Amino acid sequence: MTNADQAPLGGLAGQGAERPFLGAPALVVAKDASDLTMISWLRSAGLKVSLSGDFNRAIQLVLTPGDRFRLLIVEIDDFGGITMVIDALRFLRDSRPDLPVLLVSHKVAAHDFSVGRLPICDVTLKAPASPTAMKEALSEAVSNNLAWQQRSAQLHPTGLQS
Repeated sequence: MTNADQAPLGGLAGQGAERPFLGAPALVVAKDASDLTMISWLRSAGLKVSLSGDFNRAIQLVLTPGDRFRLLIVEIDDFGGITMVIDALRFLRDSRPDLPVLLVSHKVAAHDFSVGRLPICDVTLKAPASPTAMKEALSEAVSNNLAWQQRSAQLHPTGLQS
């Protein structure tokens, strides 16, 4: 894993609800981060970004007790697409309903900020995503994740996760 923290750059300026992850550590999972211009946008939103090129290791990392990450972004095309990562994402969502998950793919038809995919993620971005789309995705991830936490609590009323 590579630490990609740097001083925030311009692009996603805002305050309060517009910067829901201000100062939060985020893990971006992608095999080749050189073309992920979203890294600078995430930094400008105030996130502390770390990178991992190993999907399975990243999932293990965010499942570790005491994990410090507050946002997970996965470039699913790098790992064989949704069919190759769906089981791990479902397990992650059951185990860590509090962790907002954003998926990024060139193969999806459009951005999806609805709650229809909550069992696997909070939002999906069609790559390449603009700074405006990233800003909206971060905001929607917060509200969608709250909905997922409520739904998860109903599915697991004793507080035990799968």
